[in-house]
Amino acid sequence: ERNSLVGSEMCIRDRACYETALSYFDQGKTNEAYAKAKEADDLEPGSINTVSLIGSLMDDMGQTNEAVSYLETALKKWPYNQNLHYNLAVCYIRLEAYEKAEDVLMKSIRINLYHKSSHMALAKANFAMGRTAQSYLGFNMALLLFPRVNYIVEFENYIAGKKDTLSHPYKYA
Repeated sequence: ERNSLVGSEMCIRDRACYETALSYFDQGKTNEAYAKAKEADDLEPGSINTVSLIGSLMDDMGQTNEAVSYLETALKKWPYNQNLHYNLAVCYIRLEAYEKAEDVLMKSIRINLYHKSSHMALAKANFAMGRTAQSYLGFNMALLLFPRVNYIVEFENYIAGKKDTLSHPYKYA
């Protein structure tokens, strides 16, 4: 009985750390978010949501190459996790590895056709590769799935040369 209570308490603490990390992430407090996410991972190693968040945070902290390695390792364990694919693609776009991003995004979209952020990221990757028609198709799909002004502004900023407009996946996912 004591072991299940400890496990239950551990789960609650893990979830609280994860939710706090998300809150910090949403506020742009990346270092605090990373510390809380690592704490959550220490409490419950291998939680897919925490792993995905840590990879995204590493990228936001400028550790993009490390985030790629981390997310690629995680994908070996969870090959059908759409968020891991999306977060890895965001890293590839930041590294200007657009063809790799396209490949990963197509996998993400096959897993979840309705993931608007994957369509938007695919539009950005296609635009960067000079594929204007494919870019606008991806953008239109994202807009159909999520008809908000901020998506229009985000894409306009991107094509205007403001390349670092990839939003936090948790804000739009």
